[in-house]
Amino acid sequence: MDDFQIKLELSKLENQIQELENKQNGVKFNVAILQQSMEKLQQSLEKLLKTLATNLDLWYASTNTNTEKDEDEQTDKSKCH
Repeated sequence: MDDFQIKLELSKLENQIQELENKQNGVKFNVAILQQSMEKLQQSLEKLLKTLATNLDLWYASTNTNTEKDEDEQTDKSKCH
């Protein structure tokens, strides 16, 4: 192999390295975008879960109060008889 062929092969390898580095940078960028999206999704899910928990607590409190009132009314009616 003469110097020209060696330089040609070296140039090809350098081009391949550059292509791989470009792909690696693209992958790193995509990973960063995915991580940001996952963090935003997690924050949204946490807010949604808090809202659902609050709504469930409010609903339960309202139905629990009604149930206690109904039981009291039933007790009062049974005392009358």
